[in-house]
Amino acid sequence: MFVRGYYPYDITVSPNYELTMIGQAIAGAYSASIYSSVDSFVAMLILHACGQISNLKNDLREIHSNDKIDLQTKLKKIVEKHNYINRFAETVENCFNIMLLIQMLGCTVQLCFQAFQTIMVRKNSYFSLNLRLHERRMLQNNSSPSA
Repeated sequence: MFVRGYYPYDITVSPNYELTMIGQAIAGAYSASIYSSVDSFVAMLILHACGQISNLKNDLREIHSNDKIDLQTKLKKIVEKHNYINRFAETVENCFNIMLLIQMLGCTVQLCFQAFQTIMVRKNSYFSLNLRLHERRMLQNNSSPSA
């Protein structure tokens, strides 16, 4: 089983075990695609804002003009574009701030539970033996006097 847990049916018999494994694999694939698509969408919005700011910087570098009216017109357009980019960035932050915090906290808790489950499942296995040897080695290195 990918995920150990309580199931209201016997998972040791042949068709139930395979169907449960397939269901867990499909659920894992959907979860991974949803997490990555939301993160990719937010990253794309942030990169879009960064690109717009970079374009604005290039417009400011090329603003030199001898005509005062033309200079004021260009500067006015740059200021309007800057205000638009600031509003866009603020909208992105307000829309996704809480959602990303909840996602980060949820993933952290999920990772802790999965690590705990991995350690408990493999309590008397090769993984656990390596973990204990590594802990013992770390404790010996920390307790030995440093030169």
